[in-house]
Amino acid sequence: MSKFGTKEKCAVCTKSVYPDDRIVVDNKLMHATCFRCTKCNTRLTLGNFTALEGTPYCKPHFKEAFKLKGKYDFGGKTAESGEQSQTQSAQTETETSTPPSSGPPPPPAGGPPPVVENTDNQKSSEYSDDLFASINQLRDNAGSGLRKVAKEEKTKYRSEEEKVSVVPDTITPAKSVAAKGKKASGPPKFELVSGFGEKWVIENQDGQQLEVTDTKTKQGVYIFNCNNTYITVKGKVNNIILDSCKKSGVILDDAVASVEMVNCQSVKVQVVGSVPTVNVDKTDGVVIYLSEASINTTIITSKSSEMNVCVPGATEDDDSVEVPLPEQYQHKYNPETKKLETEMVSLNL
Repeated sequence: MSKFGTKEKCAVCTKSVYPDDRIVVDNKLMHATCFRCTKCNTRLTLGNFTALEGTPYCKPHFKEAFKLKGKYDFGGKTAESGEQSQTQSAQTETETSTPPSSGPPPPPAGGPPPVVENTDNQKSSEYSDDLFASINQLRDNAGSGLRKVAKEEKTKYRSEEEKVSVVPDTITPAKSVAAKGKKASGPPKFELVSGFGEKWVIENQDGQQLEVTDTKTKQGVYIFNCNNTYITVKGKVNNIILDSCKKSGVILDDAVASVEMVNCQSVKVQVVGSVPTVNVDKTDGVVIYLSEASINTTIITSKSSEMNVCVPGATEDDDSVEVPLPEQYQHKYNPETKKLETEMVSLNL
């Protein structure tokens, strides 16, 4: 390739071409801006054009017009000094002398990407197949346990007398749903047990009237699972406990510590002498009778209902006064004291 000076003319616009803005394509000198696609006039570079028979095209129009029948890459850009290396010249001459290939273009490098199997869809399909197979099996075997009904067994072939339902002579009465009170379970027990201190144990009594005598202040009384039973405790004992009793009652003279009722229903406690504390826990229906000596007894309740306290009247001739114990409370947080205040809901009595 020959050297071109500043007086050389562009083969496209015939204007002077300077060393810093020129390009040589197929031994033709032109401005870099004049090197454009023949069809769309898009500016081309040495790296994005193809040519056929000396006519430059952009790659999209080259493929469209000639359907990839041949591809020519011509030209090379000279250096700023106007000199082109012999290596570029030799490469250009080699490219221009190489005839276009008439065969189809080579296939792209590498094969198609491997097919990735979707294992999740495959498993889901297997589960669906198993499900439908089970449903079909149940449908096919739905009548396997049935037998054919004979003609004489069918109702429509019976006579009018046979169609009338036969009422049995004796009817078994249904069991009553209403509970008649829990019966005593286990053998009844009424004895003084020694262990961690002496204790009177009364258990599994039903419809009895018992009396505990010869008591001491260190002895306790434990009454468990008694129904419709009334017990009188003479003298002074340490404490008395009623546990899981129904429709029962206790009359006591004095207790050193307390009287407790736990898991009971419809029980009564009468204090003839004095007792410091009465505890009521998880009990529905309780009446506490206090005497003049036990009028200052403290009563503690928890998770209980239908509680009443009977206190003596103003005079000996007056009847006792029944006062219900509250079951509802209202709670309110006080931001000033930062405490929760609890008040009893008024019973309006």
